[in-house]
Amino acid sequence: MTFLFGNAALWPFLILLAVPLLMHLFARTRPPVYVFSSIEFIRRIVRFTLRIKRPKDWLLLLLRTLLFAAMILLFLRPVLFADRNLADPFGQKNLVLVVDATASMAYPDGAQTRFAAACAEASAILSGLTSRDTANIVWLKSAPEPVFPEMSANFTYLQDALRRRTVTVEAGAIANALALAASLLEGQKGRREICVLSDFQQSAWNDVRVSLPASLDLIKVKVGASEAVNQALTGIRADPPQPLVGEDVTIYSDIHNYSPQPMRKTVYLGVGESRLSQDVMAPAWNKATAVFQHRFAEPGVYSLTAHIGEDAFPADDRRASIIEVREFLRVGLLASEPVTAAAWRRALDSVGWIKTERLMSKDLAGNLSLDALLLSGWAGADNDRLRRLLQAGCALVYYPARESPVSRFAALSGPAVSGVEPGEGRDGGAHPSTGLFRWEQLHTPYTLKVTREKDELFSLFTRGEFGDFSRAAFHARFAFPVEALPAGDKLMAFDDGTPALMRFTAGKGMLYLWNMPLDPEFGNWPKRADFLPFLCELLLVSRGGGEQQSITRVLTGEGMMLELDREMPRSELTLRGEDAQAVPLRDIRGSSNVTWVADQPLNPGLYTWEHLDKPLAWAAVDFPVIESDLRTKTLQELDNSGAGAATAVRRGFTVRRLRDGVPLWPYLLAFATLVALAEGLTTLWAVKT
Repeated sequence: MTFLFGNAALWPFLILLAVPLLMHLFARTRPPVYVFSSIEFIRRIVRFTLRIKRPKDWLLLLLRTLLFAAMILLFLRPVLFADRNLADPFGQKNLVLVVDATASMAYPDGAQTRFAAACAEASAILSGLTSRDTANIVWLKSAPEPVFPEMSANFTYLQDALRRRTVTVEAGAIANALALAASLLEGQKGRREICVLSDFQQSAWNDVRVSLPASLDLIKVKVGASEAVNQALTGIRADPPQPLVGEDVTIYSDIHNYSPQPMRKTVYLGVGESRLSQDVMAPAWNKATAVFQHRFAEPGVYSLTAHIGEDAFPADDRRASIIEVREFLRVGLLASEPVTAAAWRRALDSVGWIKTERLMSKDLAGNLSLDALLLSGWAGADNDRLRRLLQAGCALVYYPARESPVSRFAALSGPAVSGVEPGEGRDGGAHPSTGLFRWEQLHTPYTLKVTREKDELFSLFTRGEFGDFSRAAFHARFAFPVEALPAGDKLMAFDDGTPALMRFTAGKGMLYLWNMPLDPEFGNWPKRADFLPFLCELLLVSRGGGEQQSITRVLTGEGMMLELDREMPRSELTLRGEDAQAVPLRDIRGSSNVTWVADQPLNPGLYTWEHLDKPLAWAAVDFPVIESDLRTKTLQELDNSGAGAATAVRRGFTVRRLRDGVPLWPYLLAFATLVALAEGLTTLWAVKT
């Protein structure tokens, strides 16, 4: 705390404080004393009266001294500064206002939103600047942007921008906004300040770590109450993500309760033209999931929309997605080893919802749209093309060729652990069998056992209604070094522990190592009743790698884009929202492709890319979950938070007081008036007494 005097040249007038003392001493001067016997009685009365009057004299002296002191200080024009580091009323000031325009600022606090309150406080701060100062505004959102490209003295335009601006439904890039503000102040003469006006959400600001130059002053103006409750839909998904016609589909909708009390909410779900609802109890500061069951009678693309009753913050009360219902699974078959391929094909051709396609190696170079690819007797060629299929979500079932290298299979899902090359052992010696899929025939048949009984693949077989794997007998198999493979799941094994079926995750797809020969000469499993349901279940649980491939999901503020490998006139391509309105587009042309980008911010919801009015692709814009938790940081937490040491206040005029100080003359004038009134009353009392 420090003081500054506007008229310091008047300091010599403090000598006038001696005037009340001189008046008091002059009043106490005594004339010559003459003693008369006739007035002795009067003198006794006077002595008694002076005992009473003397304290009144001292009180008058005090009041008159305070009155003169207040009047002198009044003309000195003192100014009080609460923070000495920010005190600079006469210097040039360069101020950047970082105004939070993220989604949480739309929450209403009383009669106005947090964003409106922040804009009002920012306007109040700008009104305190002078003609020698400069300012700018940076909007805090997913891609922060300034009002002016550099500092400006056009405060009227900045205040008008504050009145015209609307809040977004985006999350904020806080570090980028502060860095942009610091860059605008770089090279400016005078005091340089960054003033952040925000609700300072805990979820958004807790992990902010920004290092600002020591020459910059950081001020935080907090708007909004700390107690704000909210319920939000934070997710919607379907299992399976791409169901078949007539298949049972489970749809999950997550609701998060951001309040200190449990809340019961009704979740409404729209599936195409169908409408469902379910009540859920969401625990305090936790989430609950509404579960819906549905079955589709026709193939096609259906919209999924979940919503809850609107609350004070409706932006996050809705989630949308799409689900593609298929008529059949698309399965490719590469038959390098004909017997196994024939067994697979006979089984799959007997299922109406599977469409098999026989492929050649050259077909891998094309754009294949498959749910699964079965490789029989595969030697490990074309790994790059197979890896692209895995990345796209296609499942690969790999039955190796005899004496083929294990390292080539391992390269599909990642580098081999052992780094063994064909014909070389782990110690570098010559071990011809190490690192190869070595074919071995068994004198005693081996049976199968399930090693991961709780895996989704075996849920259909837990009660034994669809067969018993343990009765299948095998007279041959591949022996190979398991340690040469990447980490994976051993789903089935032979009696001695040798893997019979292993699963690896590769990109969005699943890769299976099939070590169960289907030649009738070496086993009886293809003739058993449990073979067909097992093969079908394997394909069902493996489709799409467990993720929905039909829709692209982005957050609000992120760019909505579509990449095409061919030229397309702008008039033929359209992006439409749920209201059927077209979204402006712009194109970014590369050497071999064209990327189309939405040319305006998009609200949460479903969007459809159309080519000549026919659906080409789907996309969903999601509300950022981080903006749903409306709890804010306290002023004490903001004073020394991660975004640099700062001064935290609640009002914009407080910022002006920190910078320009608090003029004390109105208070001194009021004090002098009260003292003068008290002095008059005391004098009147003394006279009457």
